[in-house]
Amino acid sequence: MNLKSRYTVSVLLVLCFVIPLNALGQSERVEGKLRVVSSTSIVGDVVHHIAGDRVALSILMGPSKDPHAFEPTPRDMARVEEADILFLNGFGLEEGLIHVLETVNVNRTVEVSSTISPHEMEEDLDQEEHHHGAVDPHTWMSPMNVVKWVDVIQTTLSEVDPENSSYYKSNAATYKAELLSLHDEIKKLLSSIPADQRNLVSDHKSLGYYSDEYDLKVIGTILPNTSTSADTSAKHLAYLIEFLKEHKVRAIFLGKTSGDDVRKLSDAVRQELGYDVQVLTLLSGSLQEEGEVGDSYLNYMMYNTIQIKKGLAGE
Repeated sequence: MNLKSRYTVSVLLVLCFVIPLNALGQSERVEGKLRVVSSTSIVGDVVHHIAGDRVALSILMGPSKDPHAFEPTPRDMARVEEADILFLNGFGLEEGLIHVLETVNVNRTVEVSSTISPHEMEEDLDQEEHHHGAVDPHTWMSPMNVVKWVDVIQTTLSEVDPENSSYYKSNAATYKAELLSLHDEIKKLLSSIPADQRNLVSDHKSLGYYSDEYDLKVIGTILPNTSTSADTSAKHLAYLIEFLKEHKVRAIFLGKTSGDDVRKLSDAVRQELGYDVQVLTLLSGSLQEEGEVGDSYLNYMMYNTIQIKKGLAGE
């Protein structure tokens, strides 16, 4: 079976188990159910697989939203105050939400990444800026990290709603099995890429957990930060261009929610390299709209892996 066919089959299998996120995004209070709020559509998708119809789930940042640029509305904050549980990604991802949470009363806030060993930011290429203590919040880029999310979510739901604990535990076990299958499929897809072609370049520092998990290496980013809201410098870009030329990089991976400025910078870097380089889109901080490839976490990761394989292998 060729790559395209395998991808199509994988997506169809995943879609069989997915309930559209749009149906989850604006849930109101349902009598007798926990009111649960998740920050991102990715966190919400994982919560839904475990909680099912036993909670009223609301998602603050819907499909195609950049969590780095998100600013909550008064309606969003009202939903947070009314919630029994607020699930966050953590590690500073929800930068526009964190300071606002200090001004409202939240019953229970849980960071799903709390049991994950953080990936610390590495030095920039020009060695001028140092980010001591800063960590990469994109923990979901490894399915094995999301397995840890599942444990945190299932434990929290069971503590708050013990009557449904066996239901949550059963759903968690089923979803963890799907995540492990996804992990194996990603390893298989990337296994044919030669060692000297396993270098990643992206718009911002978002692929650290993915590269660590699948024996790849992030050798440069357009923005020297884990946030798409960060700035860069002419000196950083000059170092980056020379470094990429040295390594004969084949592709630059750009997050779909990246702004126009980042896209222009990526195109400028590509042109300066002086040889053919693909600029390929990856899904980054959120899922896609219902019916699009990437509208669940499982096919989001499959889509990204297909794109990465295409770029690194020069397909």
